[in-house]
This record gives sequence, structure tokens and C-alpha cells, in this order.
Amino acid sequence: MKKEELRQKLLHSITDSEWRRLERRDSTLHIGGFNREVLLRMREDRDCPEGDVPDQTVTGLSDALKAYLGQYMADCPEGRKWVILSCLYLACVKGVPLHPQETTRWTMCENGYVCPSHSGRNSICGYCICRESAKDETT
Repeated sequence: MKKEELRQKLLHSITDSEWRRLERRDSTLHIGGFNREVLLRMREDRDCPEGDVPDQTVTGLSDALKAYLGQYMADCPEGRKWVILSCLYLACVKGVPLHPQETTRWTMCENGYVCPSHSGRNSICGYCICRESAKDETT
């Protein structure tokens, strides 16, 4: 699917009421500040990258996030939607790291993004643009 088509699908999965609540920073929405800002930027994005994203990548990341969040956000199912939408936008549309830099301390080097918290291809990290840090790599 085209990246802009995916962005539009993500946008339309948020209701008008939810958009208003996001804009008002409604604390009952169960969304972190980073994900709120990602979604608000997604809405205003006028520079969507061209290109395609494989459907299996979108489905794979979505399924991996649902499983992960089902375990680690079991007590807040209403907050999972925001994480999933943000991650799909960041990884599949924009091609940028899934976490804020302050959280994982990823760095940008001449070969791309490097993340000291990257846990390999058999996790959600496998969908992130970041690479694992090499022990002798300098950034």
C-alpha cells in the first residue's frame, strides 16, 4: 500500500471526538505525551514520503504491538490504540525510530539510526529503522 494511503487509514481510525480530545490534551484519553504529539503531527503532515509499505509489514507490526501491549498494558486496554497508531505511522510511513530519543538514547550516525536498546529482529525492534549498536561502533 502507498504510505499516504496508510496515513489516511490511520487518520480515519481516530474519530472527530477523539481528535478534539487529543488537541485539548484530555487526560482521560490514556495517551502519553509522545504519542499524542506524533498523532497531532501525523494529522498536519503535508510532507508524507512517497513509496510503498508492504501490507505484511503493517500487519506484522500491528499484531506484534497488540501482543506486546496485551501483556504490558493489560491494565489499560483503552490506551493501546494510541501506541499502535503512533508506531505504525513512525515505522511504516515516516521511517523514523519508534521511541523518543530520550527514552532509548538512539543516535544518528552516517549509516543511519543506532539504538543501544535495540533487542533484535524477533521483537518489535525488528520493525524499527534503528540498528543494534555494535560494541565497537562510535556514533
